[in-house]
Amino acid sequence: AERVAEADFQAAEKLAAQEAGQAEGAFGTWAVSVNQWCQDVWHGLFANQAPGPGGLIEDTFMGLLSAVSLYSLVQMAFLKRKSNSWSGLAHTATGAMQIGIVLYAIIEERCLRESPGPVWAVATWVIFMVNNITMWPLLKYFRGTEVQRVLFKLAYSFIISFQGIHAVAWSYQYPWLYWVVMPYWFWSIK
Repeated sequence: AERVAEADFQAAEKLAAQEAGQAEGAFGTWAVSVNQWCQDVWHGLFANQAPGPGGLIEDTFMGLLSAVSLYSLVQMAFLKRKSNSWSGLAHTATGAMQIGIVLYAIIEERCLRESPGPVWAVATWVIFMVNNITMWPLLKYFRGTEVQRVLFKLAYSFIISFQGIHAVAWSYQYPWLYWVVMPYWFWSIK
């Protein structure tokens, strides 16, 4: 009985060591991949600079867009929430995620000269739509003028419509997405 217990114990130790090695290997692979991406971004920042005044204009615009995005993220981090509901948490979290997804797209376009892929497109749609949907219940906490309320509603209506434009752009690669646009067109027309 002791030999069986000892064999079981050794088998369990071996299995635990293998699982730890696999987890370490997966993290190691991920870390190497992220490290390589960061090196490619750094190299691409200089290697992919457009020549002449166009490059200067592009870099100025992308730098300004990145700076405003980071400023917004810092401001959002220190904002006091007036609602501790799930809607408030989801709205705040997806607001921060929007900025992250925008910065990722800027880096992909400017440094790597690549378009973000379908995973980015789906994540963008989900993040923006959750942020938009969770805004409506929180509007009652907004202490602005009626004009500012209307501007909020118009801005979020534009965000919904823009998701339709996003689907049209991706329908070039995935034709069935063209039909996904119909609800967004209806929303824009109503």
